[in-house]
Amino acid sequence: MKKYIKSIDEINKISESCRLLAQMMRELEPMVKIGTTPLDIDKFAYDWILSHGAQNAFLGYGGFPNTLCIGVNDMATHGVPTDRPFQDGDLVTIDSGLKFDGMYSDMARTYLIGDVEEEKKKFVNVVKSALDTAISRARPGGYIGDISFAIHSSVKPYGYNPLIEYVGHGIGERLHEEPAIPGAYGKPGDGIMLKPGMTIAIETLINMGQPKVIVSKKDGWTTHTADGSMFALFEDTVLITENGRKILTRP
Repeated sequence: MKKYIKSIDEINKISESCRLLAQMMRELEPMVKIGTTPLDIDKFAYDWILSHGAQNAFLGYGGFPNTLCIGVNDMATHGVPTDRPFQDGDLVTIDSGLKFDGMYSDMARTYLIGDVEEEKKKFVNVVKSALDTAISRARPGGYIGDISFAIHSSVKPYGYNPLIEYVGHGIGERLHEEPAIPGAYGKPGDGIMLKPGMTIAIETLINMGQPKVIVSKKDGWTTHTADGSMFALFEDTVLITENGRKILTRP
C-alpha cells in the first residue's frame, strides 16, 4: 500500500499541478463553440502550458501527437484533434493533463455545442452525475470496487455503457499509476482499500450505446464507438483525505 500513498510534499505538488490544469480548462472553455476547431484549442493549450512553466502530459506520451485528446460525437478515447470546425449540435469531449514540478494532473469535461437534442443533454447530465456519485464513494476505508460500482450502476439503467478496455487510474510521478479504476465492472467492497494520501484519477468513460470501440486506422489513436453512438467523458483527480476526499481539479 505504501507505493500508492503520497508524501505531504508530493500531495502539495500534485495539488498545484491540478490547480493549474483546472485554470487552463476554465480559460479554454469559451473557445468550445461553433466555428472553432479542435486544433485551435490544442494550440491554445500547448502555448498555455509552456507559458505557465509546466510540461505537456500527453504530447509524445506513447507517441501521442498532440497536447489534448479531443473527441466529437462518436469519437471516444484518445481523440487526435482535427481541423474540422465544431458545428451546431456537436458533443465535444476534452481530456487534458499537464506535469508541473515533477507531478502530473489529469481531468476531462464534455461540452454541448449550440442547439443540442434533448437526448444528448440527458446523456451528458447522466454521465456527469455518475462521476459525482463515483467521487462521493472515494473515502478512507472504502474500496476501488465502490467507485467502479457507482459508475456502472449510475448509467446502465439508462441503457448507457461504460467502456471496458479503458479505466481510471492512480496518478503522481507518472501519468498512469496503479491502482486501475474500472467503470464497466466492480463490486462494493472489492479491490484495493482506499487510504489517506492516495491520489487517483476517476473517469466516467461512457457510450450512449454499446460499450465496444474501434481504433481509427487513419491516426492509430482515436477510438470511435462501434455502433456510431455518442460518447461522453468526465474526469477529476482526487485526493483521499483523513475524512473523505478532496477534488484537486476543482479548486
